[in-house]
Amino acid sequence: MNRSTMHLPDSSLSTLFRKHGQGISEPYASLPLGTSTGSIRLLKIEPELGTDELLVCQLERVSLGDLPEFDAVSYRWGDESIQKTIIVNGVRLPITKNLWDGMDYFRKHRKAKPLWIDAISIDQKNISEKNQQLLCMKRIYQQAKTVVVWLGAKYCSKQWFVRPLRECIKNIAKEEYWKRMWVVQEIGNATKVEVCLGDEAVDWDTLRKSVPRPHQQITPDSDPFSRLDFTKKDRCNGGCSLTWLLNFHRNAECKDPRDKIYGLIGLATDGHGFPMDYGKNLFEVWIDTIDFVNSHELLSNPPREPIEFYSLIRNLLGGAKLEEPTGVVRFRSGLDDGATGKRRIHRKSYQLGRIMAIGPTMSEIAASVTVDDEWQARMQNEYKGDHLQDAGREYRSLNCMVFRDLRHKLPKLCVLDKHGIKSQSHRGTPRQGHVDEGLTPFSGFTANEPRLAIVSNAFVSNFTPYKLALVPPGARTGNLIYHIEGCPMKKIVMPENRQIAESPGTAIMIRDITEKPRWDDIKKEAASCNTGRSLSTYNINIGPRMLYALLFGDEVGPLQPERSGLRRLVSEWSGRRT
Repeated sequence: MNRSTMHLPDSSLSTLFRKHGQGISEPYASLPLGTSTGSIRLLKIEPELGTDELLVCQLERVSLGDLPEFDAVSYRWGDESIQKTIIVNGVRLPITKNLWDGMDYFRKHRKAKPLWIDAISIDQKNISEKNQQLLCMKRIYQQAKTVVVWLGAKYCSKQWFVRPLRECIKNIAKEEYWKRMWVVQEIGNATKVEVCLGDEAVDWDTLRKSVPRPHQQITPDSDPFSRLDFTKKDRCNGGCSLTWLLNFHRNAECKDPRDKIYGLIGLATDGHGFPMDYGKNLFEVWIDTIDFVNSHELLSNPPREPIEFYSLIRNLLGGAKLEEPTGVVRFRSGLDDGATGKRRIHRKSYQLGRIMAIGPTMSEIAASVTVDDEWQARMQNEYKGDHLQDAGREYRSLNCMVFRDLRHKLPKLCVLDKHGIKSQSHRGTPRQGHVDEGLTPFSGFTANEPRLAIVSNAFVSNFTPYKLALVPPGARTGNLIYHIEGCPMKKIVMPENRQIAESPGTAIMIRDITEKPRWDDIKKEAASCNTGRSLSTYNINIGPRMLYALLFGDEVGPLQPERSGLRRLVSEWSGRRT
């Protein structure tokens, strides 16, 4: 019986649900790729439609080491809600209509040529296999005889070609296909590219010469086709670095945010060894990217500001979505491996002061006049003269922001459970001054809320530009507060005199909230008040989780208590104040 026209009985359709090995379905269970990164599956489309006008295909396993001849297909999946069925090795398999249209075109115009099509050649439900095939992607598109671009059925209809070919393809550059992130690697690695138009295939050079080109410099904000063509030329002229690719193609689109990173690894000249794993959440991919770039010193040539790059990677992965349940930023227990292991990031830090006393939370102050008075008395006991005036100004400004403008949001503090920080070197001698360790902590109903703290001179001769801070619940008197270079607002709280310290979390200096001074101005102010001496500096190693909290914790949301709870406290002041 002709295989292309055979009738498939109902019993044979049960293979769709037949399982082999570790839950792998047919047609993939019979063609395992194993652990080798050199094995792929190629597809052959039968020249005739089968029963019920279904496309019939045969899938086979080959080794790239045997140099098989095949074409690789580059396409958009299209609307996944509109699906059609094909037969692959006797098994019904759903695919998107756009892919079905392309395969039907290949059946008619590229007969008998084996094809590599990711949606069919890779078991999309098998994360382990997807991770393995990611490593092959570069070789697949490099080794393919031709990378065939399928833009959609409309470009192959006779009605579309009412003008000469050169005129018809001028608007192709506006097609959604060129916005795809994976197109950059697929076209960039290809030796030969053909675009399906009408009954013919147009080669890449003909296409690019027919598309109107902008006269201005190509930038990350240029149209996708121009960016792609520019990248392909760079690839031929020596290659592209990973950091350049990530920035240049930051506007490319993909369904899975992880592909904003993974989709460019195979094109980068310095991306070898990057850990790609679809089983990781977005935050873990952020960590992997920062680790890889730092360990391979990819920001040094050409020099780039690390903090800007870290922010770029976060934005590529979804920005604030990294804090949502799907992204999952979880600060796990145990020393952060960034302190002592491979995952360490070197940053310069400035010691701002020592926690001399820990006070109430803002909720406790709102609920009790007595607590408010006791806290102001504590400030008066610690500060004198101009320093007391500065502390009073910071406190009054904070009260105005929190209690009078209920819409104002303050940054949350990140409580970091035993996250290690390694101090490499320091300048300055800690002051062995008075620390009120006998202070009875303020107590109330907001045990998990950040608390106010008095910050004083950490060094005998040094002046600190800050007087008050909000510190995490785990902070203790005697802890030191550091500013990490490049981090806009959050400060690190650390115990004193330890080479490797466990930080209870991050702090916020009240003056940073109320006045928003520039960091350069703070350094100048400290130097002018300390007869030319600058703030004492440390070189520290911090892990990526701590760095993330410092850089982006400000954006998480309003400081506890939530606005609704604070509004309730304020409205009930008269009845609850003691």
